[in-house]
Amino acid sequence: MSDCSDWAADERRDILPESSHGSVLITSRSREAAFELVGEDENILKLEPMSEGYALALFRKKLGGEDNKDEVLELLRNLDYMPLAISQAVAYIRQRAPRTTVSKYLKDLRRSEKDRASLLNVAVRDRHRDGRASNSILGTWQISFEYIRTDWPSAARLLSLMSFFDRQGIPEELIASRYEENDSTVDFDEDIQVLRSFSLVALGMENDVFEMHRLVQFATRKWLEQRQEVERWKQRYIAIMADAFPPATYEHWGRCQMLFPHAELVLEYRPIEESFLGQWAAVLNHVA
Repeated sequence: MSDCSDWAADERRDILPESSHGSVLITSRSREAAFELVGEDENILKLEPMSEGYALALFRKKLGGEDNKDEVLELLRNLDYMPLAISQAVAYIRQRAPRTTVSKYLKDLRRSEKDRASLLNVAVRDRHRDGRASNSILGTWQISFEYIRTDWPSAARLLSLMSFFDRQGIPEELIASRYEENDSTVDFDEDIQVLRSFSLVALGMENDVFEMHRLVQFATRKWLEQRQEVERWKQRYIAIMADAFPPATYEHWGRCQMLFPHAELVLEYRPIEESFLGQWAAVLNHVA
């Protein structure tokens, strides 16, 4: 069955055969949707991210032929070892061979956000996937983003904000109360659980620190770009870092080290509105 989060619970139950024989395998990006159908945690199998070894095996099985292992591993790291991303990359390379190689695909993926979006938005047909499902990486995630925005708008706002941070070590203290809108109240624990259930966000080494795949962050920003909301969340991010990042003095050194990976990204987010240029410049000054 394709992503069961796209259908109402009653519709999902209606199409399931009722029999004491055999088994039904359901895949979903939403843990809650899966739980509605099976009713017990022990009947839910969580698929963990692929290891480097399995990702390499998948790539080589699909591509065949000789390859430069170092180049392949670097490409797999850039694709976060995600099976769909790997499958789509291999299909793209095979369809365009010999002009497109692993080296060229990796170079194009890194060249610019525009080139990366172009590659990840290519819908290469896969006979093993449901014909109704999106075959592009960006398209697949953006279906989930729209679903979350409709049913959990505050969780979608939290995802939007988190996409501007460094993908690792996102502290709860910087995001928990900074994504409200129009004086609305938010439940951070509920919103972060929604994002975790869709595997868009994961817990870090500690329970108050979070991580995201780089491709999920990129897909989120491209989604915001389509909705013309990038500048709004860029400004929110700059304001957070201006408040949080202290002057680089000895007594603040520990906090500066913790926040530096996030603060240095501000250089890439020069705001359009002049009212935010002062905050942007202040963060850059402290980082320098």
